[in-house]
Amino acid sequence: SASPVMYGRTLFVSVSGQALDKGISLAIASGCGDITQSAGGSDATQQFSCRVNAIGPMTVQVLRGGGTRVASLELNVPLPQARLTTSKGVIEVELDPIKAPLSVNNFLDYLNEGYYRNTIFHRVVKISDAVIQAGGFSTAANNGIVPKTATHNPIALESQNGLTNLRGSIGLAREGGKPDSATSQFFFNVTDNPAFNYVSADQPGFAVFGRITVGLDVMDVIGAVPTDFRSVVINGTSTLLPNVPLDNIIITAASQIK
Repeated sequence: SASPVMYGRTLFVSVSGQALDKGISLAIASGCGDITQSAGGSDATQQFSCRVNAIGPMTVQVLRGGGTRVASLELNVPLPQARLTTSKGVIEVELDPIKAPLSVNNFLDYLNEGYYRNTIFHRVVKISDAVIQAGGFSTAANNGIVPKTATHNPIALESQNGLTNLRGSIGLAREGGKPDSATSQFFFNVTDNPAFNYVSADQPGFAVFGRITVGLDVMDVIGAVPTDFRSVVINGTSTLLPNVPLDNIIITAASQIK
């Protein structure tokens, strides 16, 4: 038997039988990283684990010491999906690790570590290139906001992956003039934003890595809230940020659901 199989998560496989302490191993041809056998197994039960790193069919085989197959299990790894529960409603997204593996892995790392809980949508642009952006600031007392520090290194830009900045797509935010600077911040395209697509090395655009499957209406609600300049202290300096919602729109929960 196996735990629910999710891309980017640890898969746990349990083997039950007889004389399992005499030497068995687990073999997965592709789709999972290094396989680890858990300590404390018995003659009746052994457990193994590995990190899922591919999409699609996966065959798990139990082998005896001489390489003889004694059992197998067929699994299927779906495209990963995530759910963001916000103070305006729920948004669910389907991610594409085939076309944007670095971006998806980066987002899932932050998501599954709990980084996005109690972060806010700190940037809502309503005119041309309309977006809602989150993942860089958290809540503070009296409706205040404070910056969050990214916990992973920036990743390489994947804007030439064939995914474009269409309405409802999710992309990684980055620093202007620095293509390979994306960390925790992400955005949803409220409108089609062709200006964000890759053009050339001088106009590298932004990397899309998935799309909204549930909650386009929630995105639109967030995209219509009143905004203004708001003061925030960044690296000890008081800074005015533009396009910040007047009332915090909070991501109260964030999890991978597939």
